[in-house]
Amino acid sequence: MILRNTGYGERIRRFRNKMGYSQEILAEKLDVTGSTVGRWERGIHAPKKKAFKLISDLFEKEGLTYEDLNEEDLDSLRLQQLRLLQVMRDNDYEAIKKEKAKFEEMMEGDDIVTGQYSGLANLILKIGDKSMSMEEFIIGCAKIFELDDDMPPFENIQNTNLTQIEYLILFKMAEAYIVVGELDKAKYILSGIYISLHERVERNQFFKEHVVACATFLAEIYVKCEYYTEAEKCLDYVFEVSRDNFAMRTFIQGLQTMERLCHSLSRENMAKSINNFLAATHDLFSCINDDATSSES
Repeated sequence: MILRNTGYGERIRRFRNKMGYSQEILAEKLDVTGSTVGRWERGIHAPKKKAFKLISDLFEKEGLTYEDLNEEDLDSLRLQQLRLLQVMRDNDYEAIKKEKAKFEEMMEGDDIVTGQYSGLANLILKIGDKSMSMEEFIIGCAKIFELDDDMPPFENIQNTNLTQIEYLILFKMAEAYIVVGELDKAKYILSGIYISLHERVERNQFFKEHVVACATFLAEIYVKCEYYTEAEKCLDYVFEVSRDNFAMRTFIQGLQTMERLCHSLSRENMAKSINNFLAATHDLFSCINDDATSSES
């Protein structure tokens, strides 16, 4: 992945060669792995803020100019990647077109990650305009992911530190398997993502949303397969996260304010509907809490 006007991956490689460092030596000085440096140089990942500063300081000490590697551009890229990931996850077709165009405008070159983002966006848009079947979509996802078959080895999902776009490709494949009725394959992929990301969700909001979505779909599959205990565990996790989620709290607070506004404007029917919804939501979460407490004891 090469950013227009920066080419950070190529610059890291060029400066590293000027210093006579191998990827492993540079990685040791930056307290990262050699494969991480390799992914920077190939444009698969951008250095995070801490690593970026270490790289910049290291090159400065060697008398090498690093001004062209603009941190603001890297932050802009990460933000644009996240926007595109989110609208692709939500199948927001119009937003995908807009965010995909912005993403491609920032990029140049024909590299793996650019191809993964653009390729998945194109596949989702084809599903949206019904110019592609779900079976073709699954094959297309496997091709973007560089899978020899349409199913990734389970241990690769569980034990490999995949990128955000790679997790989303797998998630979209699982969604498609649910649509075509291949529930075992969907469960296989979703379980791999869930196990892989569950321990990392506190560090990454996008991954947390992935885990919640996986748990929701797994619950649906378990219900269809009559695995009710497993379904309940998945849903307990979904509701636990949802109850503590900032967006949920903000939504509830907004409804409470709307209820007061309706009373002030004499819109009593709407105020009553909001009050009923809030009361039902409170009762629902109380039941869930009671059920979780009884299960633990």
